[in-house]
Amino acid sequence: MAPDGLSDLLACVAAFGSSLGQSFDPTGVLAEFSARTQPVVPHDYMLIAVREDDGHTYSVFAEYAVRGSVGCDNKRYTTAFERGGRAAMDSFALAPVFGGEAERVADMASDDRLGEASACRATLDELGLRSRLAVPLCAGGHVRGALIVMSATVGLYTEAHALACRQVSDLIGPFVHTAVALHRERRRRERLAAATALAPILGASLKVGDVLERLGEAIRPLIDFDTMGLALRAADGPGFERSGIIGVRRPGYATTPAVEDYSTLERVSRGEIIL
Repeated sequence: MAPDGLSDLLACVAAFGSSLGQSFDPTGVLAEFSARTQPVVPHDYMLIAVREDDGHTYSVFAEYAVRGSVGCDNKRYTTAFERGGRAAMDSFALAPVFGGEAERVADMASDDRLGEASACRATLDELGLRSRLAVPLCAGGHVRGALIVMSATVGLYTEAHALACRQVSDLIGPFVHTAVALHRERRRRERLAAATALAPILGASLKVGDVLERLGEAIRPLIDFDTMGLALRAADGPGFERSGIIGVRRPGYATTPAVEDYSTLERVSRGEIIL
């Protein structure tokens, strides 16, 4: 590698490392890194995707538009930790990238593999993005995500760009993996801290139904939900007595459901946890 090329790569890594030490903003953290990467891989938009632990979905670690702004749902971001904010790995024709291959798209507007796969199609059209280059993001010998750059110029990316982008990706991969682990640990600590609030809430009344609303608000940071209900095993038979329900109420809920009314109640009555 030429000295200038090595210097550019080192500048990219330095910019990326320094950005992670600042207050984390997934729409702005890549600004300096993007600028430093331009001589190596020119682009109008950059995105870092992170593979989720389920092995089937990914989230957006960070993204940056050189001109304009990104307008997609904030739930997509890795640091949001929200349900419904993850995309399937085969969406936006990224399956080969998560499988370890570099992927070049000369014109996203006419490539049949993309179609309507992008959840942010409107944003791509607004920014006028046409060509795309995506490479795997690796750490510890595994593909952890993808580094994706896009340009308004059709057919911009060459094999040389793909090689350079992969070199950049290999250098920043461990940084991204460490940053994601850090944010997940912070989230875990927040959830543990929230759990300490449960004891005084439960002790406020002998009837759990009286404090169910407060209990739900305390539990929500631990386990996000749309509906939470509490039912106690009836003393005189195989049924359950519902103490209360909060959130979305579906029609047909029985006040005193029997074990045979729901497919999971029999297993729950045996002490099993049902997901």
